[in-house]
Amino acid sequence: MSPTSVEKKWGLSPFDADLFKSGDYKIRASMAASLLRNPKKYIGLDRSLIRTQLGDFDGFYFSDMFPTYIIELGKNHEEDTWQIVFILGREEKVSDIIVHKNCCDR
Repeated sequence: MSPTSVEKKWGLSPFDADLFKSGDYKIRASMAASLLRNPKKYIGLDRSLIRTQLGDFDGFYFSDMFPTYIIELGKNHEEDTWQIVFILGREEKVSDIIVHKNCCDR
């Protein structure tokens, strides 16, 4: 999802790591576009540093190796669940950040 689409869906609040770490989905969602537009602080970081700075991972993207954070949780299979995913490259360091719809075991 593009930063513009993310902003249209959830708004645009400045990214604040301490607020993000609180785990509130609505707060995280409102900061997602800001994070996508300014990823430099996290690109190149080891996954363990992402956990330290942003809290425990609570989503899932192919394996539990990827730092993922839920921003919208569907209440059932008909509702979408969205997450921020820190894509890992070489040596388990962040190479990109995306917003991804977590689906589909239907």
